[in-house]
Amino acid sequence: MTEPSTNASTGSMDGDLTNFLMYCPELSKLEATLSQFNIFRVLRADQNELRHSNMLAWLFNPDESHGLDDLFLRRWLMEIFQRAATVDPKPSDWVSPIVVDILTIERVEVQREFENIDLLFTIRTKDAGVWVVCIENKVNSVEGVGQLKRYYERVSKRYHDATKRIFILLSKHGVRPSHPEYMEGSY
Repeated sequence: MTEPSTNASTGSMDGDLTNFLMYCPELSKLEATLSQFNIFRVLRADQNELRHSNMLAWLFNPDESHGLDDLFLRRWLMEIFQRAATVDPKPSDWVSPIVVDILTIERVEVQREFENIDLLFTIRTKDAGVWVVCIENKVNSVEGVGQLKRYYERVSKRYHDATKRIFILLSKHGVRPSHPEYMEGSY
């Protein structure tokens, strides 16, 4: 990753801290090293959306055997929010990556294929209420007509009392979501 040449918050503590968290050379080097290895390709499952979603569910759950605690979840959400910072207007539940970094996470509950939603998880926090994250995962397919809107309405209705409702369209190459409340994510 390269550091952006301009930032709306240049000079501000938030902008500087965000740039440090998002563009740390050591983290960039680690990401470059890890990106060379693709476990899905090794297992000949690189085209299988269900296996990708299963792996992500495992990585997002801090209690799983990967030993990462909530580090993967935090870093991934920080990347999503950083990317969404450039979109105008931002989705209504957008937050700064700094907020994610300092969040006190008490429990994460991950669900797979909940009402056809690929990944749905709740993040219970000590000081920021409950966050719900809805991820539509697209490996080689495209979003269905009205699909994101249906999922948005379902999650908004079911989790109407959540502090944050975060919607993400995850794809291989970062496809722009058709729904304004969805943020773009890529592998």
